[in-house]
Amino acid sequence: MKNRLKRKIERLRRQLVMLVEEKGSFSNEEVICLSQRLDRHIFVAQGYQFARKFRSTRISPIHRPS
Repeated sequence: MKNRLKRKIERLRRQLVMLVEEKGSFSNEEVICLSQRLDRHIFVAQGYQFARKFRSTRISPIHRPS
């Protein structure tokens, strides 16, 4: 995962925890918006991890005799 993205995710997580404590509810509109924003960043990070794993485990193509 890219370091910048990882830092962003960690920052958003901390913000989300503080916001939930401040608002006192997971169903608060601001909490939901921030949670969804964090979800999008996590989704992107998972895409990077999948792509890296896929590249490292790629199977070479089957060669058929001519």
